[in-house]
Amino acid sequence: MRKRSLIAGAALALALPFAACGDEESGRISGNDPELVAKADFIQAANAACEKRREEIANKGRRIFAKHSDQPDSPQARRELIEKAIAPGFEAEIRDLRALEPPAGEEEEVEEVITAIEEMVARTREDLAEDRSYPYRRTENIAAAYGLPDCGTP
Repeated sequence: MRKRSLIAGAALALALPFAACGDEESGRISGNDPELVAKADFIQAANAACEKRREEIANKGRRIFAKHSDQPDSPQARRELIEKAIAPGFEAEIRDLRALEPPAGEEEEVEEVITAIEEMVARTREDLAEDRSYPYRRTENIAAAYGLPDCGTP
């Protein structure tokens, strides 16, 4: 019995160094790759910050719509929503994303997400309270493509 447990222990010891390695055929990713870990950490932190910001925008939006309950779709209500909830929320999101260190070698991709959010905020402010189609689609697509589905969306 002792001999069998020694063999099993030796087999386990030999297998452990390979347990976290990726398998290209199966598509599994290595848990030991520092670049992948750094990207995963960045994505997790960025999505958490964006989710928090989305909740803040939603809370402010509910208060604004309650205030304008008689005409929630009026130009005045839309203007207030943009000025007091959406634009400041996205500006906070931009600051939060800039405060995070992007993964090495992915600075341009992260900057593309941030730039898309900045451009969307500028467009939203310019079109203030105009009745227009959903202005976030492009930003949402760019952010989601990088792995940040919680960013760039109200």
